[in-house]
Amino acid sequence: MVVLGLAVFEFDPKLGPKEVYRTSEVEEITIEEAVAIFATHSVFSGGFRGVHIGKRTWASYIKKPWVIALLLSPDEPIGPLETAVHTIMKQVELGESPTERQWENILHKIIREIQKSPASDLLTSKYTADFLKRLLKEGITAFEPQFNFEIGVIYPEADRITGLNSYDTRLFLEKLALAGIFVSEPAGGALICPNCQGFKIAVRFTCPQCQATALEKIRIEMPMASQPDNPGTGKNNPHFSCPNCMNLTQKPTITLECTDCEKQFHTSDAEYRQLFRIILEKSSAKALIQRIKKKYLG
Repeated sequence: MVVLGLAVFEFDPKLGPKEVYRTSEVEEITIEEAVAIFATHSVFSGGFRGVHIGKRTWASYIKKPWVIALLLSPDEPIGPLETAVHTIMKQVELGESPTERQWENILHKIIREIQKSPASDLLTSKYTADFLKRLLKEGITAFEPQFNFEIGVIYPEADRITGLNSYDTRLFLEKLALAGIFVSEPAGGALICPNCQGFKIAVRFTCPQCQATALEKIRIEMPMASQPDNPGTGKNNPHFSCPNCMNLTQKPTITLECTDCEKQFHTSDAEYRQLFRIILEKSSAKALIQRIKKKYLG
């Protein structure tokens, strides 16, 4: 999990978001970007949210009157940070005017909490060697991805062997892939929200005339003799009535809606997250097992 920096805002009812502090690693934040971070919170109340703005990804947490925003690496999944951020922000006490030192300490505490993940130091551990030995013994050569609406791609078969939760298992496999123990190949993909990078996307029928989503499905019955030859366009097929503008259509617009940030968008605007099959490189796995073995045997 790569946290690049921290920015803190205070909400001014007259001026809007007011930047209070940001670490040196965070480049200038425009008022539009600050507003977008605030806008992910439907109500100014405590909670965790994420947003992808241009080339930057933010995870934000509200602790009145502050909005604490973490700048992440662009492709970083936001959801898994929630537990760590929530844990630290529940612990800290903030006065009316926190110092820069206090904000820095909060950032360091959050990073340390994230690094408590069991996957943080597995690359050179005996656990890793035992894991790889088991794969070789059982003849397991690859892990197939599945999609989870909470955290994205998961590898259930690998979860069974690691004994970790799905997110930590994925981090573990990614570390081993960086070391050349696994290679990956495309195995499908999923649409994600272009606003917050969330995976929880619902498909909505919307009115092609006014974009309302509360359509009513109706059926217009017509005598068989009056129906066209093409059954796909028959008047006995379902129609959708819009209570907002009274439009009647057989071809409602398909719109996607993120159930996390409530952003609505078309399929052409959705972002695409690739799913990868993880394939074991046997020779590299055996070499790493030997290196770990030498470490413990001296």
